[in-house]
Amino acid sequence: MAKKRFTDCDKWQDEWFSELKPEYKLAWLYILDTCTNAGRWKKNFKALNFFCGTNITEQNFKEVFKDRIIEQEGFYFIPKFLKFQYPNGLNSNKKALISVVNELKEYNLLEIVNQTFGDDFIIIDNKKSIKKQRKSNKSLIDKGLITNQSGIDKVSIQEKEKEKDQEKDQDKDKDQGDNNKKGGNDNNQDNSKTKHFKKPSVDEIRSYCQERNNGIDAEQFFNFYESKGWLVGKSPMKDWRACVRTWEKNRFTNNSGVANSKAGWTKTYDRDLDLIEEAVREREGR
Repeated sequence: MAKKRFTDCDKWQDEWFSELKPEYKLAWLYILDTCTNAGRWKKNFKALNFFCGTNITEQNFKEVFKDRIIEQEGFYFIPKFLKFQYPNGLNSNKKALISVVNELKEYNLLEIVNQTFGDDFIIIDNKKSIKKQRKSNKSLIDKGLITNQSGIDKVSIQEKEKEKDQEKDQDKDKDQGDNNKKGGNDNNQDNSKTKHFKKPSVDEIRSYCQERNNGIDAEQFFNFYESKGWLVGKSPMKDWRACVRTWEKNRFTNNSGVANSKAGWTKTYDRDLDLIEEAVREREGR
């Protein structure tokens, strides 16, 4: 099955890549295209030279790419390939990523990846497998079959990754703090507005309605908003007097200003409830 991968378009501006001789530029692109999804390139200089039209020896290959590759038994490992292809790490249950992790396990590369990119790049549930690979790697290193560092400055890479993570955490904390501060201000404003509102008594409503001679039933008004928790829509009421005036304009009284009968009020209430609520919200600017 054909493989598709990300490619770094900025490599042509990269100082290291630009200083390579043409044959090594082509060789580098070749191994990036022909390595496995886990960044392993099986040693095959005959095929490399055939397809690239070059005459590169393994010794020259190692000297030129010593800072980019790690030699293992029968293959070369390209750590930065993993970081570029999987920038978010391999902490996923997707089949494609699981197969990569399994390949890293099979070829004892987990320890190298953890040393290079940090322990959080790959999360392995079975800690024994990591210990086992560490022992296996140490044995291979002691036998001289694989190299430990192979020219790659793993410490500096780890430090850079940690710095990036710390910067991300600081940015998140700052954003969270700003949001909390903003939210706190909003809450304070809302609380201050809510504190200014005082629920009226039936007598206060009746007195105000008599003053305006609007014929509104004070008990009906009180009971209506008492049942709603003194909310206008979903927001706390700001001014009950403004609500009374809105009721006036929405036919809670007849044209002569005299209160409707109980049956007439109920009929009007059922018909205009939605309109009244909308009118009150508009008046209070909600």
